[in-house]
Amino acid sequence: MNKTISYAKNLCYLIYGLNIIIFVIFLGAMTYSLIQPQALDNVIITDSVKSGVGFGNVKICSACSVEGDVLLSDINTFSKLWLLARGSAFFLILFLVVNRILRILRSVASREAFYGGNIQNFKKMATYGFIATVISTFNFFYLHGIAQWHFTLPLAPLSFAIGCLVLAEVFKEGESLVEDKESII
Repeated sequence: MNKTISYAKNLCYLIYGLNIIIFVIFLGAMTYSLIQPQALDNVIITDSVKSGVGFGNVKICSACSVEGDVLLSDINTFSKLWLLARGSAFFLILFLVVNRILRILRSVASREAFYGGNIQNFKKMATYGFIATVISTFNFFYLHGIAQWHFTLPLAPLSFAIGCLVLAEVFKEGESLVEDKESII
């Protein structure tokens, strides 16, 4: 097996593991903050209302100034549920994309790169990219009776989705070339 493919597969497994660990921590912290709203009073969320991929930056600090930042304990239940749903969606999308990349790497390692399965894998990844684009387009936050909205055009997930569609077409063309070569022989 090619070393590059081997390294790429190992990197995917590392991303899998980190994604699961960080998701469990995120899920546990958000669930605990829903059950005990004042328990995590030293957790600060910065950029909580910005749209884009992610759910804001988190820092744990006992003596930080919170000007412009939001304490997790000050966030109402609805906004916490929104952050939980949005964050969970991003973790799930990353998990699904890495799964598709691993499938492609396995087929390339077995010398079956240009076949229908990889074309479908790229199309699925494009779908995940478009879903991430839609989720990343907007965000809102409700704090102390004030609703804050933010909209943007997230170019990273959109570019990823378009790139996956292009790769699907390239692999489709490669599949037809392989079929032509086999029919000649």
